[in-house]
Amino acid sequence: MQNPSPTASGTLAETPLAHLLLYIAERRQTGTLQVRWGSRAREDAAWIYLRAGRIACARLSELQHDLMEGLAPLCALDTGDYAYYKVLDLVSGRPDVLGGDIDVRALATRALRIGAREDVVDGALASLGEHLLQLKKDADLTAYGFSDSELSFVRRLERAPQSLEQLMCTPGMPGSMVRRLVYLLRATKAVAMLPAARRTTSGTVRVPAGPSADADLQGPGSDHQRAPASLPAPLQHRWGEIVERWERIQGDNCFQMLELDPSAGTQDVHQAFADAVQRWHPDSLPPELAPLQERAREIFALMCEARETLGNPASRLEHLTDIDAGGGTPATRHTVANALKADTCYQKAQILARREQLEEALAMVRKAIALDSSRAEYLALCAWLTHLTEDVPGTASVTVERMLRDALILDGRCERAHHYQALILKRIGQHERALQHFRAALQIDPNNLEAQRELRLADMRQQHAQRSDAQPLLKRLFSSHPPWRKAGGS
Repeated sequence: MQNPSPTASGTLAETPLAHLLLYIAERRQTGTLQVRWGSRAREDAAWIYLRAGRIACARLSELQHDLMEGLAPLCALDTGDYAYYKVLDLVSGRPDVLGGDIDVRALATRALRIGAREDVVDGALASLGEHLLQLKKDADLTAYGFSDSELSFVRRLERAPQSLEQLMCTPGMPGSMVRRLVYLLRATKAVAMLPAARRTTSGTVRVPAGPSADADLQGPGSDHQRAPASLPAPLQHRWGEIVERWERIQGDNCFQMLELDPSAGTQDVHQAFADAVQRWHPDSLPPELAPLQERAREIFALMCEARETLGNPASRLEHLTDIDAGGGTPATRHTVANALKADTCYQKAQILARREQLEEALAMVRKAIALDSSRAEYLALCAWLTHLTEDVPGTASVTVERMLRDALILDGRCERAHHYQALILKRIGQHERALQHFRAALQIDPNNLEAQRELRLADMRQQHAQRSDAQPLLKRLFSSHPPWRKAGGS
């Protein structure tokens, strides 16, 4: 019986085993993954069968009694090759098969404890820069099999966004393990990337504000910046104070809202709030300042929240942790909320695109960009969907080209931007440029099977062209009637 042809194949140097398994698990695919490594004298192999994205059983080259323990060391292999046979079960019913039901995330966690491809970890973390990481609300932490210390570390990203630099300072957690856990969370898409907060010279955190597509994430409008000229001078001054305080309080933490030092005691908090009531209670506004009633209510509500936060020791300690992490302000809460909603919209857009509901997918990714315009992958997907739905076949519009250019300016190592750029260039006939972007995408994400296939096909076409060019010459050289022999001559 002839062996079946693999759906995909490649080397472990380019695509680590963990990435392959995560790719299959994310798509809940069923199939067999063959992995081979070792020298020519002794070539070892493992056959892994996955059912709906979970590892069901495997045949290993060496005798093992535990499926997890047998597979975990293979995730660190940097030599060898693989072949994937989608749908096929080439393992069950064979001798020496280890059975089980393993979540790939748990296997990846176990593998990282015993070793890691540090080159792969470095590559995955290189694109983070100063971005903050926030644990997604739907992240299933039970699937990873974290230890208590690992789970405590991951929970930091649940409480407040953190940068890699901040996470590296986690007490009691070795830096190498911090990097591996962050890599794991990124590889399994359990965290969202948020824009980095900026600090002014005064030390106040200012988070870049992006446009919002949802009214509940926006503050009052900006149509009350200037006081009416008809107001008396004292009321004009008070008008300006309210507008300025509303703008400033968006970037203040609870201590700054009540004009307190972080060392202030509980009694100081109550006294500061009592003073704030006299000055900022919305009911104390004169009728002439009624247009600012909503802003005054928001200022006062935030001050009430600050009093509640600082008056409770537990919430005060949590707030100090948020401040240390670069958060703790209304602006960061709005930004985080927008970013999380944007990531949800992006995930929905990807699902709709896979279902070929392109118009709905385009509307959803545009909503993601409206919520958070700092993510290169959002722009890249929007460019691809715009090209599919709006461009004339064989061309790419100026709008699409601009979006892809902006995506690569935002993040030159955005794998999705290179990937979609390659697909569009291929569709409009610019094959050499397309291959350049496929190579860039594959260098960033060795798990990009489509880029691997395109580059492999390009190599095959080139080899075929070289053989085709050589055939006419060989035919002339070995023809029974060479060109130098005249017809009828000797």
